[in-house]
Amino acid sequence: MPSTYTQWSKLMRIILIGAYLLALFLMLFLFPPTAHADSGFPFLGVLHAGQRPEAIAVDTQTHLVYIAYEYPAQLVAFDPLDGKVHWRTTVGGSVSDVQVDSTTHRVYAVGSPFNDKQGVLVVLNGVTGQTLLTAKTGAGDNGIAVDTQRQRVYVTSTNDGQVNVFSLTTSPTGQLSATSATLKLGRRPQALGVDSHLGRLYVGDVAKNVVTVYDEDSRRTLATIAVAATPVQPLRVDETRGRVYVVCSDGQELDVIDEHSNTIMARVPVSPYPEGVAFNTATGRIYVADEGNKDSSRQ
Repeated sequence: MPSTYTQWSKLMRIILIGAYLLALFLMLFLFPPTAHADSGFPFLGVLHAGQRPEAIAVDTQTHLVYIAYEYPAQLVAFDPLDGKVHWRTTVGGSVSDVQVDSTTHRVYAVGSPFNDKQGVLVVLNGVTGQTLLTAKTGAGDNGIAVDTQRQRVYVTSTNDGQVNVFSLTTSPTGQLSATSATLKLGRRPQALGVDSHLGRLYVGDVAKNVVTVYDEDSRRTLATIAVAATPVQPLRVDETRGRVYVVCSDGQELDVIDEHSNTIMARVPVSPYPEGVAFNTATGRIYVADEGNKDSSRQ
């Protein structure tokens, strides 16, 4: 018959094992391990603030992240440092693009109201969400480009075959106003990018599969560059390296334009139907997002 000491030792071991398993369970439950993507990059968090996120922009000074949701048509300002949504507002019936000026902290968003032939450009205070300006644009899956140096905002009106140009002026009291004009640069312009240093506007035409290079100051076309099928928004300009990155959805490739020669310097095959592109000047890396489905609304 086992002694009282032996029974007590077994009981203590059982209690200790049970306590260890309970602590392990609580640690896994309360502090789950950081998830990683296939490439090894950690997921720091996931924000669910709407449906069908369409575009995103980051203020590099305030670190606020602006997310445009296609439906419902909301623009959300999210602070990743405190993990909170600071404000949200409605823009038309469907938000198609958003850009931010990290110097003035202004946010530019374009929306297309349902069953309406006109879109709307909204300029907001990126910190408070206050609307500073609204202006009518044409209809379509429109894109935005902002020339921070010349204080101009370009908005494509794909369905109308034109580019809206808004020249911004700020009064001594801080009131923002704009004068508007239009440019005819292609049959169905959609993707837009601007180089503030060179004063060049790049316009991707989804019908003709070309990128038009337009000089902002002389107001003339410098070049028309053939690219792969369906150059879509967003179109990104690396002013430091003098390169323009164009995602071509139906062509399923990333085309890289040399700003100095206005020629294609690289054609990079990517996964089916790319929809987004971003780059990091510090590392020289380019990131391409692929939707995987053909969007028939562009044709």
